[in-house]
Amino acid sequence: MSKKKRIILIISLSLVIVSIVSFFMFTRLGKMYRDITILMSTGKKINMEGNFQELKGIEGELKNYDVYLTGEAHGTELSYKMQQYMARYFIEEQGVRYILLEAPVSMAEILNEYLKTGDTDIIKRLVNKFEGSYAYNQDTYDLYEFYYDYNKQLPEDKKIMFVGIDVEHNNMLSAEYLTYLTNELGEPPTKIADIVKRLKKYDWGSDYFLFNDIRKSLKDDENVYKEYLGEDFFYFNKVVKNVFTENQTVREATIVQNFKDFYEKLPKGKYYGQFGGAHVYKKIRTEYTCGEDPINTFANSVNNDYGPLKGRVYSMIYMYMNSYNSLSGEEYNISEINIPYIDGSGSVRLYTPISDKKVLKILKYYGLKQEDVGDAFFLIKDSKASPKFYGE
Repeated sequence: MSKKKRIILIISLSLVIVSIVSFFMFTRLGKMYRDITILMSTGKKINMEGNFQELKGIEGELKNYDVYLTGEAHGTELSYKMQQYMARYFIEEQGVRYILLEAPVSMAEILNEYLKTGDTDIIKRLVNKFEGSYAYNQDTYDLYEFYYDYNKQLPEDKKIMFVGIDVEHNNMLSAEYLTYLTNELGEPPTKIADIVKRLKKYDWGSDYFLFNDIRKSLKDDENVYKEYLGEDFFYFNKVVKNVFTENQTVREATIVQNFKDFYEKLPKGKYYGQFGGAHVYKKIRTEYTCGEDPINTFANSVNNDYGPLKGRVYSMIYMYMNSYNSLSGEEYNISEINIPYIDGSGSVRLYTPISDKKVLKILKYYGLKQEDVGDAFFLIKDSKASPKFYGE
């Protein structure tokens, strides 16, 4: 090769190198690729079928807590797989017995019956009641099947119990559960006989005011209900009080109060639950409040304001990259970080404790503060949306 050609080649290569370096150093897209390189090399990759080796580094810290929460985007395939992984970990390694659900009391108690019987018609019926919501998918069905199969293998003193603490979303489901509570009790006292009769044949379209009437009846004749229902009065009363709470601020406060009431009623033990991330941040939330006042989240309220569990709530947030969820058959990109032109199989990485300055700098660039990612966070990459429910 002549000297002139070598000079031209060197100059050409130098220009290519300068262009590549300039792309990664000075363009937004280049910064994104640098960020993904840092994130992929920093976090611990989770083997969701494994034996929790990735969590060993924080196991000692986790022992200091009694309530463990993971915060998800609903309707995302890897979120469900992570819930199974985290539930197994907290049950086996941290002694959790109670599984908190972002679901009504009525639904959780019906699911507790499913845990005993394994009757899949129960979960088919429940999932079908979610039609139009993020929970109407095959992953929801598979999740409850997982809990049943897993619970069967646990010794009696380790068996789990579902605890639903959300408001009542579906009046038909609420009425179904209340009817179940009264089915084996025989004739009700005269003062509440009409209410019980209406419950047993309830249809939302033909008896719109039933729950208003039950509330009034409970207020007027509480002792009659207590005597009739016995231990089940607690659940009956909870369901009725939790109907008609659509305001988000009231809903969050109801979730907090329901949890406190269950915590004080049930034998002491540890809790794990996966909720929408909006409930799991330890902060007073000002965004996504539907125009309402700032919301003191479930995790923040219990951790800071509830004496028996003050400082005992551990929050772990799922962050998403190039990931999707589904609602009513439509798919939506739910990623905090989107990196164009990178495709890959789904993966999850753990970041905790959040002390790496490079990671914090990346989060800040994308508008996130440490309080937005909990005590630790998982980065879920390339998750598909949950598939449509194909059961009956």
